[in-house]
Amino acid sequence: MTSPVILAAEGKIAGRVTDEQTSAPLAGVLVKVLGTQLEAETNSSGEYTLANVPVGEVQLEIAKVGYLRKLVEVELTTAGISNLNIALEQGEEIPGSPAFLTATSQRGKVILEWTAPGGQELRYNLYRSETPTFDGVTPLVTDISTTYWVDTTAIPSKIYYYAVSAVSVTNHESGLSNIVKASSQLHRIPVLVEPGANSVIYNTYVVMRWEPVIGASHYYVEYSLSPKFAPEHTRRRTIRTGTELVDLGLTPGNWYWRVQASFEDDTVSDFSEVGTFSVVNTTDSAEVAFFDLWPKVVGREPYVNIHYVLNVEDHFVTIRVFDLNGRCVKTFFENYPAKAGHHEFSWDGRGDNNQSLRKGLYIMQFLATKPGQKYEVRKKIIVMN
Repeated sequence: MTSPVILAAEGKIAGRVTDEQTSAPLAGVLVKVLGTQLEAETNSSGEYTLANVPVGEVQLEIAKVGYLRKLVEVELTTAGISNLNIALEQGEEIPGSPAFLTATSQRGKVILEWTAPGGQELRYNLYRSETPTFDGVTPLVTDISTTYWVDTTAIPSKIYYYAVSAVSVTNHESGLSNIVKASSQLHRIPVLVEPGANSVIYNTYVVMRWEPVIGASHYYVEYSLSPKFAPEHTRRRTIRTGTELVDLGLTPGNWYWRVQASFEDDTVSDFSEVGTFSVVNTTDSAEVAFFDLWPKVVGREPYVNIHYVLNVEDHFVTIRVFDLNGRCVKTFFENYPAKAGHHEFSWDGRGDNNQSLRKGLYIMQFLATKPGQKYEVRKKIIVMN
């Protein structure tokens, strides 16, 4: 049985905003319902209307440049409020600019501190630019209540210019402070230890290890059958203790993995270099362990990764693509003397004539032979060119 949908009760608030001294209507006053996205601006008659406001205790913020901000609390019912009239008091002039802005570069962040102009209650807007000029630049952060800010969004090693302005309770904004230049430092990225590059693991028990990063509180590990780490094919794990991840149930295939360090201040390092390893099942053959391709569709992705693993030397490898009529349309290798270990290459869906194959289903054949022995695998692949 489907549960009934319960709609929250709502009401409407309407009224007028005037100047406290002259009683004249005020246009362009912003009336906001705190804790929601609801807001309205007064018209030339000072009138405003807020619809679909949740009933109950409602706190409104009324603000206009040149006037003291006001907070008004009301108890709203479904009947609504149609005459909530508010008078605003004119405020002080433009505040002075903050001074002595400094920037300290640290790993993954820039710490900014400044001195308040003093004499009044102030908030601050922080500006960041990629050039020494700030024309047309919108604030990176607004309504800062302290005289410092930590920028954790700066791209490491990229140079930025910073400035700060003061904002009074009447929303008067000062000029900019002095301009400082800074960049966040690169976090040390994790270094992968094992499995080594292109390792072949002959079971589904896999241990991934990396070197510890000084200051890291935990790590994010991603491992995937997709070299692009497509979300639907990627496992992401958080490791809070140690620098090791064990997975007891990986499917056979060519896996890609990488590690990212995270720190107490919510900054993160870049990902490590991508490691690769193959998980194989040797039950099918004592000599040729594995052949596979990823993804199974070429054209939707720009290329498909093809990889195989040989357990011993002295095999001659042939890899070809056939259409459903049995016609060979692409030959990658024919009787190629392959060495033992992992082998990988990519294909963009073109045939031997260097033209894109027609859209449809094809068969990829892997053949490994030596005198008296033959091992063959066929895989379906869809071409979407």
